[in-house]
Amino acid sequence: MRIASFVIGALALGFAGAASAQTIQPVSYSPDFQEALDDDLGAREGTYLSETLSRYVSEALAARGLSGRDVSIELSIVDARPNRPTFEQAANTPGLDTFRSISVGGAELRGVVRNRQGEVIQAVEHRYYSHDLWDARYNPDTWGDARRAMRRFAGKIADAVALSAS
Repeated sequence: MRIASFVIGALALGFAGAASAQTIQPVSYSPDFQEALDDDLGAREGTYLSETLSRYVSEALAARGLSGRDVSIELSIVDARPNRPTFEQAANTPGLDTFRSISVGGAELRGVVRNRQGEVIQAVEHRYYSHDLWDARYNPDTWGDARRAMRRFAGKIADAVALSAS
């Protein structure tokens, strides 16, 4: 019985994926941000940020009923700064306190929404960073402000996809 449920679920996911013409391309990084990942932040942080950004965009589109639009979405992380030290930073700097050390965090993001022919419907940019340490101290985790920027950016991408129907 479990095997039958698994097969039915897999088939349903396969048909659902085939029905959706929308494509979210793999997230790219600016050269400067890629260097920051390699030298300071750690590669696993790039994976986390990429997956989070793609998920937020997918959720924003689904929430507005835009998931099946025939568009291609290109996403790019230009810059991202953590509010708390990353795992890599903490490992490389022994005196750094992962819980009490805070910094101004946020992200700069870019996206391009293209129609079926590859023409640009709209280019989207968003940048958000904490104004000061007073604001940053309320983020209990590493990427709180960057995720805030990503959520707002995802809403802008959904607005651009909605324009594709106009």
